Amino acid sequence: MMYDGEPYYEQIQQAKAAVRIPVIANGGIRSVEDAEKMMEETGADGVMIARYALENPYIFSELAGIPVKKSRLTLLQEQLELCQRYYDESFTLTYMKKITAYFMKKRIGTKKYKMELFRCGNCEELSFLLEKIFGREEREDVK
Repeated sequence: MMYDGEPYYEQIQQAKAAVRIPVIANGGIRSVEDAEKMMEETGADGVMIARYALENPYIFSELAGIPVKKSRLTLLQEQLELCQRYYDESFTLTYMKKITAYFMKKRIGTKKYKMELFRCGNCEELSFLLEKIFGREEREDVK
């Protein structure tokens, strides 16, 4: 389904009924409500979050009921700093552009910012763009 559509609840439920080992359900979990629905409808022993965690890394805190303490900008800045410490600039730029693109998904102005993002030629430009894209969000959270 290429990451779209409804999960196959009935098939997961059938798999759970057929085996004695724990069954972990995956797919379509983008919120606490989605996770609860998956558990209720399938009887699964747990849920697994995959690609959506790249778009919303806070999903794990949300599922655990733990308040989020860092903004997206802070997370990306810390990730950029770590990458620069351990990898060369070429790898760092490629990796951070990918991660940043996921963080931007479904945001207003994403197309324009993605064009700027993929034109960044060094880590300094990327850092400036991160502040431009996500800094406003951080400043609004402080108000």
